[in-house]
Amino acid sequence: MTNFIPTNAEDFKNPKPEHSKMVWSLEHDITIDGNVDMTGCKGVIFKDGGGTIDFGTHDVLFDDVACFDFPYNRKVMDFSKATINDKSTFICGDINLVNFGLVGDGNIEKGTGTDNRNVFLQAQKIYNSSGGNARIDGKGVFMYSLVETTRSPKNIPSNWYVTGTATMTLATDVIVGALPNDLEKYDIINFWNTKNSFLKGGEIVGELRHHDFSKSVSEHNHAIYISSGNVNLTIDTSAREVAGDCIYFKYAPNFIHLNKVTAEKLTKGKFIDDDGVIKTDDRFSYSQKFDVSHEAFDKINGFVFGGGSYSGRFGLDVHEYWAVFYDGSGNFIGRSLVNETYNRVNKPKNCKYIALVIYTPKNWNDLKGTIYAPDYSIGTVIKSKSLIKGLRQGLSNPAPHTTISGCTISEIGRGFRGEKGKPGYGWDVEDGAQNNFNIDLIYVVFHDNLNGDIVLKGCRYITIRKCKFLQSKIQGYTQKNIISINGGYNVVFENNLVQNRTLMMGRANVVTNNELSDVTLHFELENEVFKNHSNAKNVKIETGHKFHKDGVAYIEKSSFIYDRPLDKRSVFYHRYGLNLIYRDVVFDFMGQEFNTTNQKLSQVATANPMLSKGSVDKLQILNVHTKSSLKHKIGLDWPVQDIKRMVCDTSLLIRVGLPRDFKISNGTTNGCLRLMLDNYPDSNQGEFTTATIKDQTINIDDLDLLLRGTHAVQVFKKDVNIVFDNCIVKINTDNPTGNILDLQHNGGTLIKNTNFISKVPGSKMDLNKLKVKPIHLENNKFYNIDFTPRDVDVVLQNTPTLITL
Repeated sequence: MTNFIPTNAEDFKNPKPEHSKMVWSLEHDITIDGNVDMTGCKGVIFKDGGGTIDFGTHDVLFDDVACFDFPYNRKVMDFSKATINDKSTFICGDINLVNFGLVGDGNIEKGTGTDNRNVFLQAQKIYNSSGGNARIDGKGVFMYSLVETTRSPKNIPSNWYVTGTATMTLATDVIVGALPNDLEKYDIINFWNTKNSFLKGGEIVGELRHHDFSKSVSEHNHAIYISSGNVNLTIDTSAREVAGDCIYFKYAPNFIHLNKVTAEKLTKGKFIDDDGVIKTDDRFSYSQKFDVSHEAFDKINGFVFGGGSYSGRFGLDVHEYWAVFYDGSGNFIGRSLVNETYNRVNKPKNCKYIALVIYTPKNWNDLKGTIYAPDYSIGTVIKSKSLIKGLRQGLSNPAPHTTISGCTISEIGRGFRGEKGKPGYGWDVEDGAQNNFNIDLIYVVFHDNLNGDIVLKGCRYITIRKCKFLQSKIQGYTQKNIISINGGYNVVFENNLVQNRTLMMGRANVVTNNELSDVTLHFELENEVFKNHSNAKNVKIETGHKFHKDGVAYIEKSSFIYDRPLDKRSVFYHRYGLNLIYRDVVFDFMGQEFNTTNQKLSQVATANPMLSKGSVDKLQILNVHTKSSLKHKIGLDWPVQDIKRMVCDTSLLIRVGLPRDFKISNGTTNGCLRLMLDNYPDSNQGEFTTATIKDQTINIDDLDLLLRGTHAVQVFKKDVNIVFDNCIVKINTDNPTGNILDLQHNGGTLIKNTNFISKVPGSKMDLNKLKVKPIHLENNKFYNIDFTPRDVDVVLQNTPTLITL
């Protein structure tokens, strides 16, 4: 192409048509003294020839600029005050913003520097309109002033933004910073309806050090804002020190029929078949027709049925339903396959109305469903190296199909002048969260976040893998070390390193193979599963929540070790729920000693009694010692439930839970077996439930001596029947005292096929000491036991033997 060398302002203000499609070599310093209109001068290539064009404060209209060939990191065109006309067009928008007057003289600590706002706003007209690859080269701190942002999906963002297929790259040593302000709502950079875009390199830094908090401490200010409508966006830039969130995702919920799916809108006990015929079926109910012709439904070509709240709960017991489609005249078009709530459902062509078929809920008063058209980003990848000191949050509400990897999230919720933000979580999925699903978190590091690392509410199918939740790294910091995944459905939490945290689980979470140290595991009892083959040290178990206590949770194929004394709360704390199911689990206390004060082994809450749905199948409580001046009050407190194959190296105290038949079998208790049964009545009336002790071994040694002697089995005065079948009771002390049995219950007693064995003669089993109903004893054997039945007892084929073993 032929070169043209402009020499004065007129060459720009009134360009000649013959200079179209030429290389304009900018070799002279030129100050433009009026507006520029290059209409008709198309296809120009502007080339850096060593000069600088200062457009002053004027309006500049470009016409199909071919490209800006500016290879050096210097100012070539000065747009610090000028305006690029919105009608300007560009064929190629690959630009370095420094070439257009960006100045990198800022100071984050002082909150000072040249205001580059106008350069950002003008440059984005070039790269956004042409899908350009924009960048900031070199190094420096590039500050700019912000205004209150507009975030409507239909409104152009108020500050610096990227849209369409444009991309942005910051050099390694580039910082884009915000100048101090008192705004309550700003975004330093906004990604708005992009496709295959990215932000790479450098760092985005807010003005947290100098922000004016006279209006509010927890404000909606963001370093990186990802609006609705982005597709396959990648963020690989760090963010820090913002008076709000480091990275924030927003979606447009479009709640068209907000909380309108209620009891009065449904026909109960009816089902709409796949041919549109209505049939009677008490399991189902169907709704009135809802209009889905709104443009929001058309934009996403479908709808979502869910709740208008953030918790994900809106009154359904079964979160599956069918959609029935009708045309504008109300004629049946078809019926969908079964759908899951909160998932987007496509609507067929010509569909104007839908009806919903749901499973009839237990409580109609709780039903408050919403039909809406959520517009959100999809396929986002967050690879920021660090997100630090977001006063409100670190990373909020990632959209569906987002991957977050290789990031450190720390010091969230903390300002420089003692400010404490709310919610103050490292990663929060909450606002409209039920639409956030299929999110992967991998290789992310959390530490020193004020109110917790993760909180999930209503979201679904979240995977958290190979992350690190570390001890505090900053002296003097205190924080709530909480990982709250219990509010998310079907969350997978695996292969993570967790130190000194409370890990809250629920809603069918699966937690597997994590390295745990000084962690409290909190089970909400909503079908969550915990599996940890090894690497779990000094872990505490806590169950239940006062609001949902009827479900179950599982600990399976897990191993725990304790290499130092624990303090304060018990290792096993059955707080509200009794429905934890243990399957093949080992707790090795490595000789640790527990007492009745600070170092408690276990604790069960006796208030608000409930029926336990929990159980044990192969549980080992090993190498544990208990110490108390009241030895009969110490041991492992446990709920009333079926216990199979438990090895317990201390006394086992069966305490809380409403009356039920239960069995303790195929295990070993190295201590007293005490059925305290706190929630059982003592009425001596009506039919009693039965506690069966079968194929169980009970060992008593010197450490297990009780205040009143060597009781191996003690049953409190409660309405219960007792059965011993094929058990072994061993008294291993050299100085046995008292009575082997201390039975006070109101029901019947059957003891059969059981061996009572004493290390030395002198152990007593004197039934005359008992005030219980006649005991039926059948086919038992007594070794070195002084066995004395009462006249009322039924004794069949029992063998007393006085032989030293």
